[in-house]
Amino acid sequence: MDVPIKENGECAYDRNIEEEAKWFGATLLLPKKATVFMVINGYSRPQIEDEYQVSWQLYRYRVGVTDAVRASKNIRRRNVA
Repeated sequence: MDVPIKENGECAYDRNIEEEAKWFGATLLLPKKATVFMVINGYSRPQIEDEYQVSWQLYRYRVGVTDAVRASKNIRRRNVA
């Protein structure tokens, strides 16, 4: 593994590791089940920010990457049938 600090004092930056860390951190803060739950139950922005202590931007990111809107529609469809 590379040393995180270069000899000149700058941080070594590995784009792949940083992207993985971003994804992993977001997943820990808002798992897919929680994100789908919030979509199904129509949580408001203040509810999301207060109850889950996450930013609106993180919530929107997780809704997009988890496809939570489609998942919530599928769950609703199964519960109606």
